[in-house]
Amino acid sequence: MDSAKMEVQSATEQNRSEETVLSSIDRFLTVMTYNIHHGRGRDGRVDLKRICTVIQEGKPDLVALQEVDLGMTRSERLDQGRELADLLEMNHVAGHNWYLGEGAYGNVFLSRWPVTIVGNLDLSV
Repeated sequence: MDSAKMEVQSATEQNRSEETVLSSIDRFLTVMTYNIHHGRGRDGRVDLKRICTVIQEGKPDLVALQEVDLGMTRSERLDQGRELADLLEMNHVAGHNWYLGEGAYGNVFLSRWPVTIVGNLDLSV
């Protein structure tokens, strides 16, 4: 085989290798963590749709949310985890660790895929 054919073959093999890497990029797992402060923004308003916009911009596969309310007066007694999951069309699991007189407060996990195994370890101090 002459050197010109070898160079073409090497370049073709390199292109295939690069195509394989590029086509596998969409297979990476994207994870986001977000402290939503019970949905309250810097302007003092509770706005879950605004939170959804931020999450959607990141296009995550999994989202770990902190400071999520369940049944609290300050957030209109919503189940914020379920509300966010519904708005984002994702699955959710709640891990509330602070149970207050009127509701609960804690973490929520959102996933593009169904969650089949769930555990919650309270590390609050």
